[in-house]
Amino acid sequence: MASASPPEKGNEPLDQLALLYSLADLIQRTRHIDLVYQEAVDGLGRALPVERVALLILEDGLMRFRAWHRVSETCRTGVEGFAPWPATARDPKTVAVADVAEAPETAPVREALLGEGVRGVTCVPLLHRGRLLGEVLLLADRPGPITPEAVRLTEAIAGHLALAIWRTRSDADQAELLRRFEAERSVLESVVKQMPAGVLLADVPSGRIVMTNPQVTAIWGRSLHHASRVSDYALWNGWDARGHRLQPDDWPLARAVLRGETVRGEEIEIERGDGSRGTIRMSAGPVLDSQDRQLAAVATIYDVTRERAAEEQQAFLEEATRTLNASLALDETVARLARLAVGPYADWCVVYHRVEPDMVERVAALHVDPARASLVAPFASGTLPLGAEHPVARAVRDASPRLMNEVTGDLSGAILAGDRERLAASRRLAPSAVLILPLVVRDRALGAISLARSSGRFSDPDVELLSELARRAAVAIDNALLYERARAADRAKSNFLAVMSHEFRTPLSAILGYADILTAEVHGGLNPTQRRHLDRVKASVRHLSHLVDEILSFASMEAGREQFRPEPVELVAVAGDVVGIMEPIAEAAGLELRVELPDPPLDMVTDPQKLRQILINLLSNAIKYTPHGRVELVLRAEAERAVCRITDTGPGIAPEHRENVFEPFWQVDRGDGRRIAGTGLGLAVARRLARLLGGDVLLQSEVGMGSSFILELPWERPSGVAGAPGS
Repeated sequence: MASASPPEKGNEPLDQLALLYSLADLIQRTRHIDLVYQEAVDGLGRALPVERVALLILEDGLMRFRAWHRVSETCRTGVEGFAPWPATARDPKTVAVADVAEAPETAPVREALLGEGVRGVTCVPLLHRGRLLGEVLLLADRPGPITPEAVRLTEAIAGHLALAIWRTRSDADQAELLRRFEAERSVLESVVKQMPAGVLLADVPSGRIVMTNPQVTAIWGRSLHHASRVSDYALWNGWDARGHRLQPDDWPLARAVLRGETVRGEEIEIERGDGSRGTIRMSAGPVLDSQDRQLAAVATIYDVTRERAAEEQQAFLEEATRTLNASLALDETVARLARLAVGPYADWCVVYHRVEPDMVERVAALHVDPARASLVAPFASGTLPLGAEHPVARAVRDASPRLMNEVTGDLSGAILAGDRERLAASRRLAPSAVLILPLVVRDRALGAISLARSSGRFSDPDVELLSELARRAAVAIDNALLYERARAADRAKSNFLAVMSHEFRTPLSAILGYADILTAEVHGGLNPTQRRHLDRVKASVRHLSHLVDEILSFASMEAGREQFRPEPVELVAVAGDVVGIMEPIAEAAGLELRVELPDPPLDMVTDPQKLRQILINLLSNAIKYTPHGRVELVLRAEAERAVCRITDTGPGIAPEHRENVFEPFWQVDRGDGRRIAGTGLGLAVARRLARLLGGDVLLQSEVGMGSSFILELPWERPSGVAGAPGS
């Protein structure tokens, strides 16, 4: 590179002008600032009336020598760091020292300067936009200031040097910033790639995607780098929670780019690269600098497809469980299973029930398309030998599932060989995949469900879900079967009780009839002992007849044959009649029977025979379980109901037994060690009859303080009351 060569000192104005232009040209042509420093110092040393020239640059707050002309090392060491201005000075001016030996400004470096032979010093600052970058020292061996022209030339050259320094530093700063940016970007990209979530970084305001990570590509099944502006987001194909297609500026990232909006956890359905759909959860927000200026926008993306599918499957199974358990009727349970199976997971299904000992019966068939229901109709009935090689028979026999994801016409023919009707229907249905699941409970298959698809295959998650449906369905079917058996046993018990009660009634009626004949002395007179014995026979017969009546009422209700026959009833009169019947029994037991009936009549619409039986049962129970004391009957009218309270002074009932007393055949200990005669049906019959009439029987009791049974009946039975409660 050519260096500036100022002319010899002689024609000073021309020399100085040539130096100025030479340095300006050099500064423009070279990027090596050290060459410029030395050329400037040497040129000034030749062109100016001074013996020595030095250039110092401000670095880390200290003036350091970078170039010099005829300045010794000793002098440089002594003067290093000298400047007449503070490092932070703004727009400092040139300082001229006429005599180093006397000026206070040079006191710190006086010894070093005098040792070099320097008497006059001029300090010219290097300034850029008022900022101090360094200084030029003009050192003369004689006292006195240098000429104004020399100062102006030095200040001009100092200005060029300051510009060169600033430009060099600016280039270096930019290079350093670029290096740091690339390093930080590399770190950022490394972190983003390691993140479990998908990450999109977009430029502002264009929306151009400037960074993604592999998770985004894995979620979408394709790259999203093609988006160079927000309008390109339309190619991502997304739908919101309501199923509406997202417009480009509806995406959370677009809203962060365009409006600086922060979006958290918004779920979007997307179309993947292979055409399938998935669900993502996207959050987005602006990236701001320290002055809250938006630099970019970032979005994080999680694939929640499996999570949503699992939630939907769990919701399906919970709803299926409620649906299957809503009925204990076997036919209805099977029909509900068929309705649950078709739709999202199968196009049609057939439900099979195992018939002991070695047959499987088709009990239901359903197609998701009503127009094709006739095609599955042949599969709704008929039997299948359990020992056959049919896949359904094998699934039931082995209690293990069968999956056929590639069904062909040949396979259908082999399965349905000899069954022309079902073979023809199967070929018209043309299933592509069949899944047969046994309905297993306690290691025993109760049947099976065969699920078919018209297109596609059963995936592993489908098989897992449908297997769980089959397991729950098996439990529901088992419950229905157990309920049917329990009802059959209950009906058998009720029929037995009814038959036996009728069989008892016939001889009892005959005994009572013959006793009445003897009491009437039709065949001769009776002595007192005979009459007393005969009265005991008649009392025993009436007691036994009452027991038979209780059993008949209970059996009738258990069998669901008890009928409600309403008619106008005057409640006070009915209660009075019952009290008349029970007074002799209370008197014989040594008890006081207190009665409190209202004066005005109480009219209601109910079944008088059942009302009478309820009151008799409650009073009889109170008398039976009261060793001594009294029994009270209090009748009162309330706004919506009549209330009859029957209170005794018996031993009371413990809290844990207060509901047991209303169970059939259950009796509480009276407390005096004596066995209580009776069936244990009185209270059970009373409560069931009360509920049949639209009311109820309640109990209040305290051990050692007696009990109160409260009969509550509406003035008119509500229309929604069931006919007879079940057992």
